[in-house]
Amino acid sequence: MGARDGAQALRAAQCPRRGRGDRTRESNHRGRVNPAARVFVSAGSNIDPRANLETACRALKRHYGEIELSPLYQSPAEGFSGPDFLNLVAGFETEESPGEIRKRLAELEARAGRDRSGGKFSSRTLDLDLLLYDDRVDASLKLPHPDIERYAFVLKPLADLAPDLRHPVSGATIAELWRSFTGPRHLRLCSPPLAWSVDDRDVAAEPHGGVHAPPGKGWRAKP
Repeated sequence: MGARDGAQALRAAQCPRRGRGDRTRESNHRGRVNPAARVFVSAGSNIDPRANLETACRALKRHYGEIELSPLYQSPAEGFSGPDFLNLVAGFETEESPGEIRKRLAELEARAGRDRSGGKFSSRTLDLDLLLYDDRVDASLKLPHPDIERYAFVLKPLADLAPDLRHPVSGATIAELWRSFTGPRHLRLCSPPLAWSVDDRDVAAEPHGGVHAPPGKGWRAKP
């Protein structure tokens, strides 16, 4: 083996090829390698809401692995007359970029039959929004999402899931934002959260009433 071949072999040994399961996010500046980002996504529906939210959560779990779910809340339609919405927030870690996550959320909305012709204030099968991506602040990506401080049905489940998390702009914790929230609080806690659960041997109950599933454990519908 020549010197050139030896150097190539050494580099290959020191830098093994990464698969999908052990990728890391590489920063666009300073050449740093960052760990997976902590992400929060809001989910809402007022057309067959339990079934559509269940399907969305199953899809998120299959793709991202371990996820946490807030309690499920019922709230009146905002800005138009229509059936009540069911809302929750999901949290997970991922190496995907914000753009990749938003593309995947849009695919899930389309798969659920989301009709965008009715405008912002209209009934919908599924509405998914990227709320937070670590402490990223980017107006073009709506990060952090303005609905966090605008609507109770977004802020309250997020506060249940991550009360001590600090808002990237204001610096206040999510719990503090909820305590100082002055908008309408027309929310009703739904029980059970959804008509499905993980296996009882694998689920860990959270103090806020949500659920937490370890990696590799799939969701299954309750009989």
